[in-house]
Amino acid sequence: MESPEPIQRNRSPEAVEVTGFPPRLFLPEHIYLSNTIPSRSRDEQLAFLRHCSYLQQGRPSYTITHTLMELHLLTPTPATFIRFLWRYKIYINQNGVLEDY
Repeated sequence: MESPEPIQRNRSPEAVEVTGFPPRLFLPEHIYLSNTIPSRSRDEQLAFLRHCSYLQQGRPSYTITHTLMELHLLTPTPATFIRFLWRYKIYINQNGVLEDY
């Protein structure tokens, strides 16, 4: 995966300030497949939790399941991803968020 370009702010023609990288929230409704567990900065984590709270919308709990068939969106042969982590279920309730890999 290619790393994103840093966000820059121009204050003058001579100076460019690097203000950070774009957020990578790895939202629950998207397929996550990687060789590492996703990491989030504090701001990304807060945005992720706010988004999960929005998805829950007052319900006691909310579950998102990504089936093996969804991997066919990425490749016709899921065996291509041997030794990769695949987030297949996300539980959202009033106590927090649990992601199963």
